[in-house]
Amino acid sequence: MSVSLNSMVRRLLSKPLSLFNVPFLSRTPRHAIAASSTIGSYGATDSNAGNCLSDILNDNGIYLAVPKKKVSHQKKRQKLYGPGRKQLKMIHHLNRCPSCGHFKRANTICMHCFHEIRRIWKDHTVEQRAEPIQEQELSENDKRILYPGKKETEYTKKLKEKETYLDRRHRTLLVEREVSETKK
Repeated sequence: MSVSLNSMVRRLLSKPLSLFNVPFLSRTPRHAIAASSTIGSYGATDSNAGNCLSDILNDNGIYLAVPKKKVSHQKKRQKLYGPGRKQLKMIHHLNRCPSCGHFKRANTICMHCFHEIRRIWKDHTVEQRAEPIQEQELSENDKRILYPGKKETEYTKKLKEKETYLDRRHRTLLVEREVSETKK
């Protein structure tokens, strides 16, 4: 391993010094010359080579400028959606629904009316399936034997009860129409 470290440092330092003459790396050539003089001879010890390499990398900020850990999701979001977007923005384009009187956004359908229409359509489109005549006379035990089907677990029964765990959209407040007689 020491041979590979020495050869790596030699390869790094054998390149022309103009490579290291970058304005933000102003101290690099001096360290590179010092490192090449100590490592250039075969009699250099492993500790000297490691120290010189760490001096080159640490003192100039090459090693210190690299991110050490993955940026967290929270920090990423804070940077992406900076201070200007953190505040809640007021919604100025609110109107009243002409049919029910609830508040709604301009140029959109009122959610109260939408849910009412949806409920009416759902009630009218759901049809009860009629059982065939031969199955109407069967008892529950006979149906269970003939058509075993799937057995519902308690978990699936609870999943079907959506009212217990699903949050519903809050209903908008009804707008009271104010008749101000002071304007008259």
